[in-house]
Amino acid sequence: MKGLTLVALVLISLVVPLTSVLSIGATQTFTTIYILPNGTVSPSKAPIFDSNGVYYVESYMRLTGKVGIVIERGGITLSGSGFQIEGTGGNYGIEVNGVNNVTINSLVMNGFNVSFLAYRSSHLTFQNNFIQNSTYGVVLMDSNYSSISSNTFSNLLTSVNLISSYFNSVNHNGIEGMGPYGIEILQGGNNSISGNKIRNGITIEDSLFNSVTGNELISSGTAVNLLSSSYNRISNNTISYSNGISLNSSSHNYVSLNSISSVSRGLVLYDSSYNNVSHNKILNLSLVGLLMNLGQNNLVEGNVIFMGNTGLILNDSSSNSIVNNSLIELRGGIHINLSSNNVVEGNEITLIKPNAMAISDLNLNESSDGVGVLVSQGYNNEIVDNTIRETYLAFLLSSDSYDVISGNSVTSSELGISLTNSNHDDLTGNRMSVALTQIYLYRSDSNDITKNVLNEGAYGMKFNLSNLNDVMTNLINRTFYGLYFYRSDQNEISGNSIYSNFTVTQISSQNYFSNNVLENGSNFNVSKVENSTGVPTKGTNESVPSENATVQKGGVTETSNVTNVSSPRPIIGSPNESTFLLPLILGVAFLASFIVRIVKKF
Repeated sequence: MKGLTLVALVLISLVVPLTSVLSIGATQTFTTIYILPNGTVSPSKAPIFDSNGVYYVESYMRLTGKVGIVIERGGITLSGSGFQIEGTGGNYGIEVNGVNNVTINSLVMNGFNVSFLAYRSSHLTFQNNFIQNSTYGVVLMDSNYSSISSNTFSNLLTSVNLISSYFNSVNHNGIEGMGPYGIEILQGGNNSISGNKIRNGITIEDSLFNSVTGNELISSGTAVNLLSSSYNRISNNTISYSNGISLNSSSHNYVSLNSISSVSRGLVLYDSSYNNVSHNKILNLSLVGLLMNLGQNNLVEGNVIFMGNTGLILNDSSSNSIVNNSLIELRGGIHINLSSNNVVEGNEITLIKPNAMAISDLNLNESSDGVGVLVSQGYNNEIVDNTIRETYLAFLLSSDSYDVISGNSVTSSELGISLTNSNHDDLTGNRMSVALTQIYLYRSDSNDITKNVLNEGAYGMKFNLSNLNDVMTNLINRTFYGLYFYRSDQNEISGNSIYSNFTVTQISSQNYFSNNVLENGSNFNVSKVENSTGVPTKGTNESVPSENATVQKGGVTETSNVTNVSSPRPIIGSPNESTFLLPLILGVAFLASFIVRIVKKF
């Protein structure tokens, strides 16, 4: 009997502490818990213990009221000690209303509509919490000078919302959410978003002077989105698998030193002005590095765009500066469409040159493969001092006017500068060495072509149905054809130096020549003239020759029917189709290569 009593006592001594442990680990259910202004906890049975202003949660809790915990006392800390607080899915977890200097840490929040809500409060700290399976994580409304740091957010629509809140910091959080944006700033300012790892994006709307720096963003949507926001800084972020950074109706923002990879669009500016987009690295593009629509007075400087489709596209944009960017191993370079008064200066463009046999795939649209700089339906753009390599066509001007193409360098390309239906453009001081044609004009009139240095290739300059152009003081060296005119009239050719196999070739053309140096090292001056007037003589010439001028071609003397002209802009003559079939085929084939797919859009 005594033995049974002893066993019973031992069992009781073991069960009592065990039940105490079980009671500690059990989830307790409450409606709403208050930390009152005087510091007391209501109801008193709530498992929250006060130790000199630090309130410790001592049990798992399920809170069913509209608000789970209401903090009405400032200058305190609520510490979760790793315990979980669970909601109903439609209620608020912890609310701070009109109090300051509150710290909330080490809590696990699960299943709330809003896990933490602060209203008209300041100097709050949310730190080392784990928030999951809720709609919103931390929401600050009219709350300032607060810190949200080192928290983990999982499976939320939006993790952090700053609404009409200023001078807050959101730092070093881990965010993985269900919605498009992990952090949202609405009508706020001077907030800092830094050092976070975010699996969705950041959006800033109607806000000023915020900074987004040093974050790592992986998103299927837009990584950083600015809407109607100004004077924000977006810098030193690492972005991948998204649409990069978007500015919509936003101005005076600074976007710099970001690394953007494996994206469809790296940077997008829509209806945005006076922004500085500089020194970003964008690589592995499926569509475009930088897309600007309706942009004005933006600076795009020193960016590196590497590997992918098209580097930069400007649509209906004006007075922007595109300077000192590097575009490398792209299918297309810079495209300017329906845009004016832009400056494209000092850029380096190296493309993946398409196969010359696939020239019919070259398009006059946003995704033009093999074109370094394409300007369509624009005017007053300046394209100066750029270096272009490995393109099929370095510059293409289509249906534009009053553009300046000056001081550019083109090497290792097939074609140099091409003008199609473009008038009053200025081509000055460019240095080019290409395989086929250095400068080509099709149905383009009244352009100035001066002081260019054109080395090697099949054609120095080729004019097709182009009139009234001034060609002055250019150097054409070691080309097969120097100047080639087909049905092009009243062009003034003056002061040029041409060293080619065929220095000047005219087919059904009437032009004016003066003071040119025309030389051919082995075959002397070789000029093929058919039904044309205004033919230069060998050497330096000051006037047109007399009728039946003789020119030499490979040792064979040919006499062409040439007439004197009395006007610097002679009258157009009649063609003889049988004498220029091959050049005509070449010209038409070259033109067709550019207009086959003109209607294809990006």
